[in-house]
Amino acid sequence: VWEDSYPLLWNPAGLAVVERINIGLFHTPLFGESSSYSSIIGSSASLELGTFSFCVLQLKTGDIERRDSYNMVSGGDLTNRQTRYVLGYGRQLPGGLSAGISMKLDRFDQGDFSASGFGFDAGLGMGGELDSPFIDGAAFGLCARNIVEPKIVLVSEESGDPMGYRGGVSIWRSIAGGIDDRLLVSADLDKSRHCETMLHAGAEYTAGIFSIRAGYDAGFAVFGAGFELRDLKLYYAYRSTDLENYHLFSISYSHGPSKSEKLERRKIEREEAI
Repeated sequence: VWEDSYPLLWNPAGLAVVERINIGLFHTPLFGESSSYSSIIGSSASLELGTFSFCVLQLKTGDIERRDSYNMVSGGDLTNRQTRYVLGYGRQLPGGLSAGISMKLDRFDQGDFSASGFGFDAGLGMGGELDSPFIDGAAFGLCARNIVEPKIVLVSEESGDPMGYRGGVSIWRSIAGGIDDRLLVSADLDKSRHCETMLHAGAEYTAGIFSIRAGYDAGFAVFGAGFELRDLKLYYAYRSTDLENYHLFSISYSHGPSKSEKLERRKIEREEAI
């Protein structure tokens, strides 16, 4: 689903459809607030150069007992931080295709120990409005994740994010002719080394400024809702798992003229100059 800056995290080719400057914030508490997962993401679109994007994600865990080599509790607690910095780029190609790449730096910090690893993704996509009596539009995408795998060596132990592939499709159409609405359905398959193929699927119905969602995320049900007020979007999601139930919150803000508006302005200026 190519909206706002979030395609950077799933398939950077989707960045090509970003129309305006966009900033997004995300947060969810984990395990009774002792841990949290947060992110800030943004993108800026240009008519000539394509779309550039950035993201910082962090998984933080606190209240970890500090122990010595004899397994005795010593003074002060530890905090574990796993941070990912991502830079991405996407643009339109001839024939309706779009392509994108992303580079990521993984950083691990705990106490006096730290380590870093570098990774690289690439993706292709195609999407847009369709002249069909059944659907109004569709989007397709395929992403190769971790073509270069980010590996972290902490002391003597090596871990990393394995190479994988993700491909999917989304379709949408208007249901009620009298109001501004849209029903969107999407599904994708995710396969990485050492893991089984996972299915992610969902549906969203938007009417005016309100939207509701339901989905299936690798074996777990997800529900959500949100609303859009001019340039601001607020979203909430609920995810139930074997470990606990998660409450996820995000906010997205778009600013400035869109690429379509810039193109129209350029045409007017050109006609005036002629």
